[in-house]
Amino acid sequence: MSDMDIMRSAGLYRFDQDLGYSGFTLAAILLFGREEVIASVLPGYVTDCILRRDDLDRYDDRLRVSCNLIEAYDKIMGFIAKHTLDRFYLEGALSVSPRDQIARELTSNILSHREFTSTIPAKVIIERDRIITENWCLPKLPGKLDPTTFTPQPKNPLIANFFVNIHYADTLGSGVRNLYKYTKIYTNGSEPELIESDLFRTIVPLSLVGASDNAQTSDKMSDKQKTSDNESDKNTRDKLLTYLRGNGEVTAAEAAAVIDRATSTARRILTELVGDGLVVSSGANRNRKYRAK
Repeated sequence: MSDMDIMRSAGLYRFDQDLGYSGFTLAAILLFGREEVIASVLPGYVTDCILRRDDLDRYDDRLRVSCNLIEAYDKIMGFIAKHTLDRFYLEGALSVSPRDQIARELTSNILSHREFTSTIPAKVIIERDRIITENWCLPKLPGKLDPTTFTPQPKNPLIANFFVNIHYADTLGSGVRNLYKYTKIYTNGSEPELIESDLFRTIVPLSLVGASDNAQTSDKMSDKQKTSDNESDKNTRDKLLTYLRGNGEVTAAEAAAVIDRATSTARRILTELVGDGLVVSSGANRNRKYRAK
């Protein structure tokens, strides 16, 4: 399929019966448009990512994301990965990151199920004990959602379907179930809250309730060990960034060989670099490639 065939089959390029001509839809602009094009159509579109742990009146770190949804997904995922701890978890024989699964559901939801005509920015707020996401919404069932009776209703079906096809999201309804599943795993029992009103709000606890001794030990590392780990990560980031600037695109597996670390570690560092705006990515899953900006 050509690029235009893909756009037509995804409903991103259509013929308007009333106007009498064909053109790209708003979903196409949001998914693939340049930042200045999106701003000309939706001047209020932005996702505000905030870390608020020590400076509760303002913030400790902030990232304002106004690029297209494909690039925004990587940046928001990188921001969450940068400022939250992860846990080791085996799903069958595979190692799965509960933190990344939670971040995936939060990010895909805030990007694909928001009311884009509103000038109120969407928000991702990371606090000491929780992550809060907020986006403007046209509520259909106001109040706290019950996962056992929840009936999913897509706010932007074209964007949601596209996210499913590039594996940024699961089929409609699966995302809520996954969010509950992995939040319970991450916290050993706590559940998220999803509240639908003019602002759709999701609250995910971060406290590792009843965590294993290994997780508790990790959380209580000495300042000296934390400093050592931070320096090691910084050196690895610098080495990888230098390589990217001189060698073009790499996959996570290729980056792992460069820094002599596990593929999962290389992917985490690359995601953080994307979140910091130093690296851009293209493609999906194992075919995803990264290059210096």
